[in-house]
Amino acid sequence: MKSKGNKVKKGDVYLMSTGSSVFYIRSQQELDALYEDDRRRGDTLDSAGEPRIHNRQGRIHFTEPTTVMVVGLTGAQWGSWYNKPVGLVRAVVTSGPSLGREVTVTKAALLASVQSHG
Repeated sequence: MKSKGNKVKKGDVYLMSTGSSVFYIRSQQELDALYEDDRRRGDTLDSAGEPRIHNRQGRIHFTEPTTVMVVGLTGAQWGSWYNKPVGLVRAVVTSGPSLGREVTVTKAALLASVQSHG
């Protein structure tokens, strides 16, 4: 059953299907871990010979049906310079392996999923 209308409100909970993906911002600790992995492998330069830069933006692909609760109706700018998705909201993952992670998801993805009541 799809949600009625096209309004996404703060506090709404949505059940996103397996394979859905959301964006998140990597913490400084996560970035440091990525750089440490590169250093350990001796792989600190990119293909152009420049120091490797890791994007603060990450992406999670849900491996099971996962619920998210909308916590803010404005998201950060996501994507690369040529691809800026619009209609982003902030949400917190309320089930599954990414429990508690704050993410950014498009309104379209939420509206295509099932709205959970409760």
